Amino acid sequence: MQGREGRKSRRGSALLAAALFAAGSRVTPTDDLSNVRLNDSRARFAVGLALERAGRRLELAECQALLDEFSDSSGRPLRASLEQSGLDASAYLNRGVFFYDAPERACGTSNLALTTPRSRAILICGPRVIREIKRDSRHVETILIHELLHSLGLGENPPTSDYITDRVRALCQGRGRTMAAIRVATPDGASELLEAGAEAVQVRSTNAMTITALVEAGRLAAARLKEPNCAGIFSEFSDGSGRTLQQRLDDLGRTGSAHLQAIYFYDGVNRTACQSGRTLAVSEPGSVVVHVCPQFVLRQRQHPEEAPIALIHELLHTLGLGENPPSSEEITRHVRARCGR
Repeated sequence: MQGREGRKSRRGSALLAAALFAAGSRVTPTDDLSNVRLNDSRARFAVGLALERAGRRLELAECQALLDEFSDSSGRPLRASLEQSGLDASAYLNRGVFFYDAPERACGTSNLALTTPRSRAILICGPRVIREIKRDSRHVETILIHELLHSLGLGENPPTSDYITDRVRALCQGRGRTMAAIRVATPDGASELLEAGAEAVQVRSTNAMTITALVEAGRLAAARLKEPNCAGIFSEFSDGSGRTLQQRLDDLGRTGSAHLQAIYFYDGVNRTACQSGRTLAVSEPGSVVVHVCPQFVLRQRQHPEEAPIALIHELLHTLGLGENPPSSEEITRHVRARCGR
């Protein structure tokens, strides 16, 4: 049933794009297309239509998680490059980059667009984009976000172009709040656990052991954060500007347990910080992404009471808490004192 609905949605999207495209100058996709510098008016309109819709996708927190998942050649998350521009992701796509006609030889057999890492010039294969916007407008939107990541510094090989596109599609096209929507086939009942814990944590992993550990720890952490004593942890720490983390939660209109549901947990097996064997999880202050190290899975099995402490620790970082000071050990002591058993 989901497959048929998905095909209907794609057909509807393509028909809508074709209808708007056929309307030509009678429809204006955006208020300002001054950054779309293509010679063919049909290509300008096609890109403008895709820009408007891709911009809306980039306003979603889940889509913006791409900025934390991918890094430039120096290892900095792409979010840092975006912050230097002074624009949010949607505004950067619509005003911070420029779209030019690509040389025919650069388009090859399947490219829709090309971008050199850190370049603000995105080269568009106009004739191909004109055809694709009628056939599958969502794919064009996905490619524009893909190229945005290159503009912010993301290279390729690794990761492959196909992998980048798959990640954009997964995070920016509303395919469900958790991996439960994909029905991952895992041993030991992990898929059932994932569905049962879907309201506690948002897991972005296909590793059965990681899924199991995160869902079990996430449910415990969510339950403890609903207790007043544990929830008081947000008043004990502040972000880089000096505001308490509780004030940050208030600004977001969330409780601690609700904020836990807004965080995305990824496998961190390839993260440098996970290689020591001592680190349980890694996150950047203010980021909505937490990378979970293999050691977290082992800790959850051996000392299940400690795993939710680690998640709450990382939750504090997602609200802006830095380290040194306070040390990681000090943060954990405070969390354990308020939220431990």
